[in-house]
Parts: sequence; structure tokens; C-alpha cells
Amino acid sequence: MWPEVQACVDNNKHELRVTGKTLEQRLEESSGKVPEQLPSFLTFAELSGCAQLTELPQSLGQVTQLHGNALEVLPEGLFSLPKLHTLNVSRNKLTSVSESLIDAKELHVLNIGYNQLQALPRCLVKLPKLSTLVASHNPITQLPGGISKLTGLLDLAMAHCALTAVPQELASAPKLKSLLLEGNPFDDKKMPKVLKEGRLKNIITHIKKHGAPPSKESEAEAAAAMSKLALAAAAAAARSYRLLPVEKDSNFDVHVHPEVKGVRPHLVCAVLRGVNFAALPGLFENFIALQTSIHESPLCNKRAAAAIGTHDMDKLQLPLHYEALAPADISFVPLARDADAAAAAAGDSAEDAAAAAAAASRFKLGQAVTADQLPQYFAGDRSMLKYLSYIQDKPSKAAPLFAVLRDSAQAVLSVSPVINAEHCKVTPETQQVLLEVLLEVSSSESLEAAQKAALEFLEQYGKACSAAAAAAGVEQQLQVSPVRMLTLGTGHVRSIFPR
Repeated sequence: MWPEVQACVDNNKHELRVTGKTLEQRLEESSGKVPEQLPSFLTFAELSGCAQLTELPQSLGQVTQLHGNALEVLPEGLFSLPKLHTLNVSRNKLTSVSESLIDAKELHVLNIGYNQLQALPRCLVKLPKLSTLVASHNPITQLPGGISKLTGLLDLAMAHCALTAVPQELASAPKLKSLLLEGNPFDDKKMPKVLKEGRLKNIITHIKKHGAPPSKESEAEAAAAMSKLALAAAAAAARSYRLLPVEKDSNFDVHVHPEVKGVRPHLVCAVLRGVNFAALPGLFENFIALQTSIHESPLCNKRAAAAIGTHDMDKLQLPLHYEALAPADISFVPLARDADAAAAAAGDSAEDAAAAAAAASRFKLGQAVTADQLPQYFAGDRSMLKYLSYIQDKPSKAAPLFAVLRDSAQAVLSVSPVINAEHCKVTPETQQVLLEVLLEVSSSESLEAAQKAALEFLEQYGKACSAAAAAAGVEQQLQVSPVRMLTLGTGHVRSIFPR
């Protein structure tokens, strides 16, 4: 524990300040780690003025003074603080602010100046008590639609941004007392002169007459964005499963190695509990069929975008490691398939059938193989060879490493998006399952796409569990524990899923 934090605990101090050189020293002493949690009784916490502070645990919420660091992402826990009044994250390296900001209903003062933001979050206009917004020195191109809905807005600073126009509706903000817009490349050539004079009444009059009128498109976009937020909140309330709290002191973590960044960088996991396959007829078959249907859907695009793997938790040694290894260094027994499935996969081609027969003769059931042997192992199986082609090392598309999920005993769970390991497969007797969804980004897809595929599985499987339980006359509901993705070495929380 940092001495400043310990002093707060020992002396019941309600304010914590660790800044500048002191903060730099604490980070060096703790291998770059910031405490996962701070005392709950703190009313004020500041970590500022340190270029070495680049990320924070997602669970950390009490720190509301974070200016002068090098943060690229804000922890989600910040926005859910019940009494968040002031948030200062100026002079960092933020490129976006999450729409989760909508949860900060008590926020009065927000300083996000001197970052790299190109847009303000649309939910900003839904913060009923926001009175001061400082966003100067960001490449922001426009104000969000509905800015006049901030009826308590007193001070707005957006100087030296990239605004080419100011919306007329800003003139309708009823309590505005200070407006800083200097240094923007306005299309309205008279605007700089009006701003230079510094008379707020004249500035407001000019905006009312010459500001940008609201376009139907911008209004529609704003409405759609807010509708999306409302739908997300409604969806969370109507989940088909029970979401359990994050177990911060458990081993349900995945340590992400840096090498996967250039191979298959995005992974989310969750732990499924509370459902007994043996007690609910047909549920296991539904569990398997659901994975297949989502793989075939646009969410996974036949595994080209995302791949789902499921593993028996009782067979794993925690925590897990997500890493990238040379194919020759990945040894495991691939998930066995029955003879009918293998024959169907071979297709009608005599050539495929012969290749599959040769593979079956060479590789016996239960034999360990290395990942560089998978092309021979799947010979004649066009579907598996297709999945392998997504990651296979080719001279024209080099991929010298394969992404692999392993446990602490270095036992392979999966080589995604190709196949899982036999030793941890889920059977009808399994009562606890680890759901793993990995996404390979090839264009515009991101971690969000992986989360969407995982959420679809959870929602559909939760419904199937409830239906099977009702049919059997028992009370069972799928329970889901979130899993944390940690940066190897520093232990920083990269993401928590689901939330």
C-alpha cells in the first residue's frame, strides 16, 4: 500500500493527494501499478502531474483530479460515483470520453481541456447539473446537438479547438455567463472580431443571428444516440441472466501478453454459473447449437470476425494467460470430433476424402500435435482449413505467431479462431463453464465487436436456461461473473466484461 494511502487509513484522513515527483516515485516502487481500490471514506483524491501515469484500474473511482498525466482512457468507475461534483482530466492524452458519462448525474464541473478529443460525448447534454464545461485545446469540430438543454450551464470554454461554426441553439442557454471560443477556424469571418470585443451579450446576439441552424440530420443523429443510450439502459435492466459483482480478489483474471497486440489483440471472457446441464434435458444441445449459430451470424462472420470457445473451469489452473507463440511451440490435443462430423466436413470430393483418411491414419485420436501441424491434421476438412487460413503463416501475409489462451500450468485452452483443446471441453456433466470470445480486428472492428458477440451468446443462452428450467419445473437462472483483462507485468485493468 502506498504510504499516502496508509496514512489516510491510519489517521482517518478524507483527502488524498499524490502528485508530481512523489507520484512518479510511487509508480516506480509499485512497477507502474496504481492501487486497485482506495479507502471508501475518501471525499477527495488527486493523482496528477506525472507523465508516467498512462492507465488506471477500471474499478478505481474516487480519483477526480487527474490532470497533467498521460491517460488515454478513463476508468469506468469514475462516472458511477454517486456524488461526483468535479472532474478534472485536463492535459492528458484522451481521444474520447465514454458515453458512460451519462451516469454522472451530480456532475457540476468537467475539465477535459488540452487532450486529443475530436468530439464531445453526446450524452453530455443529459447531465442536468453541469454548470462548467472546459474543453479548450482539443481538435473538436462541433458541439453536440441539444447543447441548449444544459439549462444550468454557466461557463463554456472551447477556445483553440477546431470549430468552424457555433450552433444557434447555444444562444438559448438561459444561464450562460462566460463563453470562450477564441482561436477556432470559424467560417463566419466576423466571429473573431465579436469574440475579441468580449461582450457576452453581443456574442450571444451574433450567434443567434449568424450561428449554424440545427440540421435535421444532426437532430436525428443526436436523437438516435440518446435512444441508443436509453435502449442500452433498458437492456441492462432486462437481462436474461443475473450479473454478479466483479470478484477483485479472485483468480478470474486473464493476463494479456504484449505480443498478441499484433496478432489477435481483443479478448473478453466471462464465467457462467448456476445452471446444471444434467438436470435440464436438451440444454447442453442448445448450448452447442447456439455457438454454431452465432459463429454463422454476421456478428462472427463464420469466425472471420470473432470466435467463441467454451471451457470446463474445473479443468483449468487460474489465472489464465492470453499470449502469442510460434506455432511449433504450441502443443496440445485438439478437440476430438466424431467420425460422422469428420466425414461430413470432408465433403464430396474424392481428393478431400483421401486427404482426410491419410490424416486420420497419421494422427491418432488423443494424440498431441503442434500448431504448425494443424494443416496436416485438418487435411481434407475445408471448413477447418478455412479457419486456419485466417491466421496461418504465409509469405504474402506473414503471421509468425498464433494467439493462444493457456492456464497457469501452460495447458492450452484454445488456438483461436481454429479449435479448442480436448482436455477442458464442456460435457453434459459440466456445471461451471468459462466462456471465451476472441475478436481479430481486420478493419474497423474493435473490442466492442467482440463484446457484442459475447453479449448475444449470454442473452440467448440465458433465455434458453430459463426456458429449460421452467419446462422442468425448477428454479434456475444463469449467473455470470465478470472477468478482468490485466496487462501482463503491470496488472493494470484493460477491460472488465460484462459490465
